[in-house]
Amino acid sequence: MAKTNPAGGGNREDRGVVLAMVLLTAVITGSGAGLLSWLGGTPVALAILTAFAAFGGTTIFILTVLRYVRP
Repeated sequence: MAKTNPAGGGNREDRGVVLAMVLLTAVITGSGAGLLSWLGGTPVALAILTAFAAFGGTTIFILTVLRYVRP
């Protein structure tokens, strides 16, 4: 039986799956941003920084949206 939050938060056992999907989406977004930056002529080091920034921004954004939508 699934454990639920007494305050009505729903199923808490799917957090790992949700986090994995968020991180996978962030990796894809960061990789795309870094690749496009590198193909645009940015040096490799700055393209990697762009990828990390996109990864971090995507992760924070999606987790914030999920926190807002899912109490």
